[in-house]
Amino acid sequence: RFDPVKGHDVLIDAARLLKPQVHGLKILCAGEGTLLERLRERLKPQGLDGTVSLLGRVADKWDFLSGCRIGVVASIGSEAVSRAALEWMASARPLVAARVGGIADLVKDGVTGLLVAPGDAAALAAALKSLLDDPARAEAMGAAARKRWETKHSLETFYRNTQKIYDEAIHSLPR
Repeated sequence: RFDPVKGHDVLIDAARLLKPQVHGLKILCAGEGTLLERLRERLKPQGLDGTVSLLGRVADKWDFLSGCRIGVVASIGSEAVSRAALEWMASARPLVAARVGGIADLVKDGVTGLLVAPGDAAALAAALKSLLDDPARAEAMGAAARKRWETKHSLETFYRNTQKIYDEAIHSLPR
């Protein structure tokens, strides 16, 4: 969602830094929210209107995710459990994310993605560039992210862990 806490301003600043370094750079953002139009107005004066696309709501988020090479969660706060991070992981995409809330518990830095300080556009740009410059590393991180999602966060894992809690609770009742 396009909300101040999600860090889209930081991502736009990172795009401005990356544009001269990465030929054909394309950054796609999907979602809805109160900042969408203000962010769109920011792009042209910075020369980013052809580089950053703020798509709004997309019809199929899984199709959108699979069309991207790298996921980004640039949040500056409020990520107790990042659904977006989990969706990037499920889509086998490496994730460049701000180290806020529970994200550091989801992303294994250097293995399934890269973590950066929140609000640090230069660090975000550098992390993105490192993965754009090394597609094999990005692909390996994406595969590791998918495996981590399957073993720790999939619906099947959630079901098994929940069932285990209920079973333990039932068996601990006095008879």
